[in-house]
Amino acid sequence: MRLTVESFILNSRRIRRVLEYLDAHLDDEPTLGLLADVACCTPSHLVRLYARKLHETPMATLRRLRLNRAHAALMSGQRRAIDVGQDAGYASNAAFTHAFVRQFGYAPTHLKSQPAVQIGRPALRLARSTEEPVIQLPFRGRHDDYWHVGHELVGRTAVSGARRWRIWHSLDEDACLTPAAGQSIDVRAMIPTRYLLGDVAGVDTGSMPSRSYAVFDLYGDVTPSLRELADRIETETSCRLAGGQGHLREVKVSGYTARRERHVELWLPVAARNAAGERALRQLRSTPPPALGTS
Repeated sequence: MRLTVESFILNSRRIRRVLEYLDAHLDDEPTLGLLADVACCTPSHLVRLYARKLHETPMATLRRLRLNRAHAALMSGQRRAIDVGQDAGYASNAAFTHAFVRQFGYAPTHLKSQPAVQIGRPALRLARSTEEPVIQLPFRGRHDDYWHVGHELVGRTAVSGARRWRIWHSLDEDACLTPAAGQSIDVRAMIPTRYLLGDVAGVDTGSMPSRSYAVFDLYGDVTPSLRELADRIETETSCRLAGGQGHLREVKVSGYTARRERHVELWLPVAARNAAGERALRQLRSTPPPALGTS
């Protein structure tokens, strides 16, 4: 059957429902039939669709998410490996260690020698973009309804044959990073044209500006306040938040990524605050920036 935007969106929503269910029920033992009911399709169709999109089975996803949770627990330094392994569903420490090494490349004991991480403090770096043409779908309305615009743009791009790209979202200058349910926003979903194979139907064209940004890597449910990020920009980079629109870049494809595995880059426009900031931005301008379309 020929791929259409509608079928792409439907299949993406089915996968997202299953991922959200698994992410919220890590301590359960769901059957394939239950997950098929969640996805509103037959078990055989779910298996084919899931393998095609995620290259694994739903049960493999469940095991991976449990191990990710175990890794985070061990990184905090507050729990013993044997207890964390039991919570992840492993009857013995040996079985847990074997699975842990297979997923992360090192044993749980390796984390004992590492300092406990500071949860919720994203990495910060300065970056500069060149002006980049994009295809886009603008949206003005309730934040709750915006997800459909992103799915629509992704679906139209996928149907056109493109494969290697990530979606960007503009940030409403008058809204916070995490708008409340029902809050009105005015934003765009965008994909750089650099890696498109041809024309994409039913979209607008636009561009992302050339300017300097402070870039934060956000993982999982971490959503720091804008005030916190602004303070870090001033103290760590000698720059300050500047006027203009910021952006979010999806590093991991959101529709096929469980929430605890989410990774986005937050790009906030900055200007120099003092002479040290001027030097830092001048150095950025003299270094060729990476293409915004790179996945």
